[in-house]
Amino acid sequence: MLIKERYSLTGKPYPKRLIFKVVGYSSSTWYENPTPKTGKRGRKPKPSDKEVLLEIKDEIQNSKFNSEGYMKVKKRMERKLSSLIAGKARVNRIMRENNLLNPNRRSSKSSKREHDGTIITDSPNLILLTICF
Repeated sequence: MLIKERYSLTGKPYPKRLIFKVVGYSSSTWYENPTPKTGKRGRKPKPSDKEVLLEIKDEIQNSKFNSEGYMKVKKRMERKLSSLIAGKARVNRIMRENNLLNPNRRSSKSSKREHDGTIITDSPNLILLTICF
């Protein structure tokens, strides 16, 4: 509902509060979003594992990468509007049961460059010069 009439002195539309006062409405009735009365309230039924598996396979097939982790697949599924909604633990379980997880896991420990604590230089004061300049 757009207000087309304009106030003659300013040329701007009439203030909504003034219109509500004249009509006898509160401002909350203007901003209220009526909820559609279709469907049941509460939780939606969960899709079956077969449906989620088909969606996961579709996501992996459409991916440009060789292998996918469960979190990446889940996030891509969330971005698609027509996709099913499944939790990360459920996606992980389904992918593990069907051998769809990435076979090469990253190592949690990285190799550090270790030294014995002594630095031997070719000439004296070489370390001091490299630090200062």
